[in-house]
Amino acid sequence: MRNMLAMAKILGSIDPEVIEAVQRSIPPQFKDRNARRQTPAPSIWKMIRTFWSPPVQRVLFAWGLMLAGIGYYMNKETPSTADEA
Repeated sequence: MRNMLAMAKILGSIDPEVIEAVQRSIPPQFKDRNARRQTPAPSIWKMIRTFWSPPVQRVLFAWGLMLAGIGYYMNKETPSTADEA
C-alpha cells in the first residue's frame, strides 16, 4: 500500500505537458493496425543511417560502457578494497 502511494505521488508530479508530448510523438502506425500494415518496411540504408545518428551512437556507447563494467567485475577473482565497503 505504501509503495502504491509513493508511485501515485511520483506519477502525480509528472508535468501533463510532458505526457502529452510523449503521446503526440507516437507515430500513427503504432496506434492503427491498418496504417501499420500499409506502411512499407524501411530499407537497409535507412536502418544504417538511423544507427549512425548521434543520439543512437550515444546510447550504444553508454550501453557498451555499462556492459564492459559488468564484464570487468564478473571476471575478477578477488574483490578489490573498494568493493569491500
